[in-house]
Amino acid sequence: MKILLLGATGYVGASLAALRPHWEWTLCNSTTFDLLNFTGEIDYHDIIINCAGWYGGLPFNKMHREQIMVKNAQMFATVDRITRQVKPKKVISIGSGCVYPGNLKDNITEEQIGTGPYHDSVKYSGVAKKLELDLLHQLPDTIGWEFLILCNVYGPGEHTSPEKSHVVGGLIQKFLSGNATLLGTGTGIRDFFYIKDAAEAICRFVEIPATNSHTNISSGKGTTIKDLVKPIAKYTNTTELKWSNNPSEDGVPIKILDNKKMQSTIGTWSYCGLDLGIKNTVDYIRGTINTVS
Repeated sequence: MKILLLGATGYVGASLAALRPHWEWTLCNSTTFDLLNFTGEIDYHDIIINCAGWYGGLPFNKMHREQIMVKNAQMFATVDRITRQVKPKKVISIGSGCVYPGNLKDNITEEQIGTGPYHDSVKYSGVAKKLELDLLHQLPDTIGWEFLILCNVYGPGEHTSPEKSHVVGGLIQKFLSGNATLLGTGTGIRDFFYIKDAAEAICRFVEIPATNSHTNISSGKGTTIKDLVKPIAKYTNTTELKWSNNPSEDGVPIKILDNKKMQSTIGTWSYCGLDLGIKNTVDYIRGTINTVS
């Protein structure tokens, strides 16, 4: 099976090829060709997996705002052109929870896309991801597709820059630097899924006939930020935490992506536990810091 992987050196993309070494992978990143400017043609591949995108953490979202929409729209247009030219059996696009309304409070199901406004902190990313989904709906009937909506994925390979890191990587980097000051009350509930489990889910979707639908990729389990911080503090040897206790800094109170559809479609397996996942991530980020220094 020939796989064209776009965004192959990104956080999610870099985890895929190692899980299915017997597949014939074509690994592409911005140095192979830039999706903002690429006008060439590509040989036939059975599957296209698009992990490419111009995104980051909350600081990134605040700094770049409209640029997130513009650059990602350009990239999606290129991917759409490539897909129509290659005519694969299926294209898989990687989405994120920002595509859902920001006012949802219970387990979020796939039917809730488009039922309300995006959360202000991620609205431009949300608009961009919704555009990607809309483009998939416009593909010819001969090309199958999947839109896989990832929850808070974490693990080795996490971004460590303040601008691009997400909650787990950002907190680990912060604690390792000796800063244990935390925003909010810690009562916010999020859904954390280890990177290898997320990559396994994506590979399993490659292996089945196209569903032509969008599916949550998640643990389906909620963890408070305070409970998340405990193993991070343990493995970074942080003993004293300081919370601002400002509720306005908590963000969305509860954000758990329901994973029933995922499990019924591709089956279940034993997910990596949060404690081990955090330990592995701390070890990775600590090693990255030591290498740089």
